[in-house]
Amino acid sequence: MFNRKYTKINLKYAWFALAILSSLNLLNYADRNVFNALMQPIKINFGFTDFQLGLLASAFLFVYAIAAYPLARIADRGLRKWVLVTGVFIWSFSTFLTGTASSFSQLFIYRSVLGIGEASYATTLAPLLSDYFPLSLRSTALGIANAPLGIGTGLGYYIAGISHHVFGGWRKAFYIVGVPGVILGFITLFLREPVMGLGDQTSKQENNAQEKDLQWQNDPGQIKLKETGALENQNDIEVISQQNIFVKLGILFQTKTLLWLFVSSIFLTFSLGGMLVWLTPFLQRYFGFSNSSAAIDAATAAGIGSLIGVFLGGISADWWSKVSENAPIWVVIIGFFLSAFFAYGAVISKTKHEVLWCIGGVAFFQMATNGPILAAMMNVTPPNLRATCNAIYLFLIHFLGDAFSPTVIGYISTHYHDLRLALYFMPFLTFISALLAGGALLTYAKEKHKILKII
Repeated sequence: MFNRKYTKINLKYAWFALAILSSLNLLNYADRNVFNALMQPIKINFGFTDFQLGLLASAFLFVYAIAAYPLARIADRGLRKWVLVTGVFIWSFSTFLTGTASSFSQLFIYRSVLGIGEASYATTLAPLLSDYFPLSLRSTALGIANAPLGIGTGLGYYIAGISHHVFGGWRKAFYIVGVPGVILGFITLFLREPVMGLGDQTSKQENNAQEKDLQWQNDPGQIKLKETGALENQNDIEVISQQNIFVKLGILFQTKTLLWLFVSSIFLTFSLGGMLVWLTPFLQRYFGFSNSSAAIDAATAAGIGSLIGVFLGGISADWWSKVSENAPIWVVIIGFFLSAFFAYGAVISKTKHEVLWCIGGVAFFQMATNGPILAAMMNVTPPNLRATCNAIYLFLIHFLGDAFSPTVIGYISTHYHDLRLALYFMPFLTFISALLAGGALLTYAKEKHKILKII
């Protein structure tokens, strides 16, 4: 019952699976961002410095980054759904327990365990959806599935703000967001796992793919790409054991499109991820927002921007792809550049209305890139390496990105007693990320066709 396979594209079932996985992603981002929304009251409750708050934010992201790769290796063995569901249960329980914490060390432990749970989900989402849907709908599906990055963040901020206002404290919010994940986790157990490579094979054979055509069907996740990295024909793929990870890593890091997108995303995540963590304290300290209004107003601005951006980004990338091979990359470049513009506007804003409009602008343009950048990475990666690719991406952007930036911002703010100063240089790093993403224009189309050729 729990192990039935999804062996042929069925868009009705694919949209159903997308609805379940998107709902989980909504809770995923709500759970992780409740803490960010409540940083100021937690600081007051425990007497923490900004540096300590930054460490708590970084604890989650460090573990999240480190856990992603080993979890992806398990997922690439054909156990993607089980890795995902296990992660849902872990993150839900750790979120609930955060509300019971009575010391810095307990908060640190619960935030760290949260990273393991959410890494389990993050590494498997894109590979699963890449096989539920044909290539022609990949950007749209991944864009919708990742809409909760903004919408779920907004939900977490809403729950935090309303809970703090109604109950007069920060703990109840963690109880509220922790329970629904357990319920959805049980529902996810009944989803059918798609055969690896189905989405690519279906697109190539005009939606007539059969199980017998998929070499991954009976030996999921065990494909070796020759050490030369020359993906020229079907003979360049052969079955090996899962232990040979160095060959696989070599292939991924020889894919130039991935390198450009990895490096550009590190800069983006360091800057915008750090700013997101400190958003509500920034609004409270410089614009006179209360604990509740800072969370709720920020959630409204970011939520509206995210909701519109994620749909327009994915749909526009798929539509633009009909006339330009590089459409997903162009959407990423434009989105990163305009995110930098609005992020700078938020830092230098003088009024509440200005800063909220800028928050909405950042959310809109950043979320417009989420589906296209994941689709671009999946399009240049062999099906049996997609969970690994996604894990490496998550490891790099978090371990070298927003795992550090909240602590760096907190340290500067504590040292100079000026949070705005600590945030001031972040938008410039976002602008650099847009320039770096442009490098993928040189390689994307060629590497995408190389993958389609060998499947």
